[in-house]
Amino acid sequence: MDQNYPKNEKILEDQQAFYFHTSINNYTGHKAHSLKEFEKEICKVDQKSLEFHLSREDFEKWLRFSLMEDALANKIEALRKQNIRGKLLRNWLYTHVKRHSKTAKKPIKVYTTSKANLKKNLRKPTPHSS
Repeated sequence: MDQNYPKNEKILEDQQAFYFHTSINNYTGHKAHSLKEFEKEICKVDQKSLEFHLSREDFEKWLRFSLMEDALANKIEALRKQNIRGKLLRNWLYTHVKRHSKTAKKPIKVYTTSKANLKKNLRKPTPHSS
């Protein structure tokens, strides 16, 4: 594991990383593989990107389904419903992500499997115990 990551940091492969856009098909060049990278990128990306992803519930989905961070996803969901924009949005996101990242619990490395391997493994019969 890279020494720049805390011991408890969940690091995703490129396929599961968060890619920041300002609109559909308008990639900013910023991405995050972990909560720590997400925290750093919040400060760097164009404000339009934060507003774009918040309105589409992208942050919530990524946090919930890729990082398994339901508590933080719930906080961002509540934020989205308040319709906060601009610098206040960036500050809120940064503060809450930073605070939450300090409470992450255990080290996990996520590996992906190709669809072909996944299907192959699903077809294997499982032994039944008597």
